[in-house]
Amino acid sequence: MVSGLLILVLELVRRRQLGEEYALLWIVGSLGVLAVVLARDALDVAARWLGIHYGPALLLLLLGVLVFLALLFFSVVVSRQRVQIERLIE
Repeated sequence: MVSGLLILVLELVRRRQLGEEYALLWIVGSLGVLAVVLARDALDVAARWLGIHYGPALLLLLLGVLVFLALLFFSVVVSRQRVQIERLIE
């Protein structure tokens, strides 16, 4: 499933339906999730080191932080576009 996400992102970039600046974010995210899936023991070790008793809870925490950062990034992009549209209207 994770490799399917990576293939989908690459296909959307190839068809020019997803901009390169956003594709990098999605590619890095899907490669990170793929790395966690392949190294499940490393996730459990990191969770124990941080004092989290259930390894997948750390994964959910990391995904929540990544979603927050993506939303922040897209909010900045939308804000810039709004300013550009206001300048064009003037």
